[in-house]
Amino acid sequence: MKKVSKAIATVLATAFLVALIPSCASNATYNVVFDLDEDVTLVVGGGKTIGESDIPAAPDKPGYTFRGWKLEDEIFDFTKPVTANITLAPFYEANRYELTFNGAEDKVYVYYDSEIGTLPAVPEKEGVKSSAWKVGKVTLSENFVWRFTENKVATASYNYYVALTSPASGAEVDPLPLVLKTYLGFGQDEDARAEFLYKYHNDGTFKAQYPASAATPVDLRWTSTEKGAFTVTIASDEDFENVVYTRDYTFKSSAASKSAAVYNLLPGSYYWKVGCESGKESSVGSFSVKGFLRPIYCGNIDNMRDLGGWTGEFGKIKYGLVYRSSELNGKHSNYANADAKKILVESLKIKTDLDVRLSDDHETESPDPSITLKNFGFAQQDYIFPNFNPARPFSSASATGLKNCFKLFADESNYPIDFHCTAGADRTGTLAFLLSGLLGVSYENLAYDFEMTSFYRGRRWRTQILQDNGRYYFEPFDETKPTESGAMQDNASNLVAFDRMYHRVMTAYSTADGKLSSAIANYLKTVCEITDQEIENIRRIMIEGYGE
Repeated sequence: MKKVSKAIATVLATAFLVALIPSCASNATYNVVFDLDEDVTLVVGGGKTIGESDIPAAPDKPGYTFRGWKLEDEIFDFTKPVTANITLAPFYEANRYELTFNGAEDKVYVYYDSEIGTLPAVPEKEGVKSSAWKVGKVTLSENFVWRFTENKVATASYNYYVALTSPASGAEVDPLPLVLKTYLGFGQDEDARAEFLYKYHNDGTFKAQYPASAATPVDLRWTSTEKGAFTVTIASDEDFENVVYTRDYTFKSSAASKSAAVYNLLPGSYYWKVGCESGKESSVGSFSVKGFLRPIYCGNIDNMRDLGGWTGEFGKIKYGLVYRSSELNGKHSNYANADAKKILVESLKIKTDLDVRLSDDHETESPDPSITLKNFGFAQQDYIFPNFNPARPFSSASATGLKNCFKLFADESNYPIDFHCTAGADRTGTLAFLLSGLLGVSYENLAYDFEMTSFYRGRRWRTQILQDNGRYYFEPFDETKPTESGAMQDNASNLVAFDRMYHRVMTAYSTADGKLSSAIANYLKTVCEITDQEIENIRRIMIEGYGE
């Protein structure tokens, strides 16, 4: 009996120990360390899994996608219980990006932090020292390590023998000097325009702030280490079939940066390039000349502008046919210098120099043998109207002079024409008023054109400028006293009566339609013996699409 009892006791003891084992295991704990910048450690009971809410968020890694937590070389399975201390590290895969090439059909796929590998050939171009693919300012190569975090487009970049730098491709260039931009910028605010004109001549600071410079050039700039002459070519089309400007430039300085000032381009869009003596050329750049008004730079000849660009009732006046200016080769200070002669002959291609001064004051020869001089003189404003102002009596010689001027304008073989007196102000302003008004330009725009002379040749306002409690305004015309109002200056020194001239035309020569163009036509026919056919010829020559 004692032996049996001992055996039973042994079995019971063994069973008790076996029962104790799982109880001891369930009380065990393990450390799970998440390998981060600041480690996260979880304590997990033996045989238990890690709860989803206990798993820390893996940090973002630019260029990579998080794929899971790794235990040594394998992704850890969080559905399995933890049975030992472990360390888990975040596992990322590099993202794949698409690199396309502008101008080539090729594309490549590249992984973040990896070299790109083979690149397609850069398209060939003329005049190129070297070329490369670029993403923005970054130059690509086969060994370039990709660290962009988005798809990219590579653009071909070329290192030219001649590299254009300014203006930026597609940029706008404004040829108007600041004073004209300011004057025209007042729009319909006539009081502001009157104040600007008045103060320009009564405030030295104001005049200094707005210098009366000639036209602003297009400032073309490029860089090149090449030597010798450079040829600048400008065209109105990208294929350079219509070249509007070409000139050779030689630079004494060895500096790589070079420039050329180009004046008198018509408003519109242009393409340009620069070539060097080696035969290499730059890429093609582009720019546009904004606005419609075309001031002209002509050496030492000032107050010059194209009558083209204004739009009236018949359409737009063509550029490059008629110019107004101060004297070209006269008895006073303005004898055309070499630069002026070159521009008149080669750039503006003037065929006729029309001097509108009376015979005792006109030019005796044209500025160049290729330009025909015509002297058809007349007096300004009041003098050209019969039965108007006894103090400024009608001049039949002036009517004859105007007749000859308009017969000249009616013959297309005389164009391009430049007309002028001495300053290009009063008599020139009178002819500009009659010609542009005949072409349909409004009185307001004719007055603007007349007043621009104020910035180059002294006070030339449409009428007196009056002041009232800080307000500046043009004197209203008095219909009851037509010879006593509408003038800026009326004395022994000078007659500046632009507004009075306008009202005389509209009062004495108006027609049933009430248009200024019709009144001027009536004046020219009745006083200056210009025919309807000659008026039609002038409009056909000078107005875009007239009669179509």
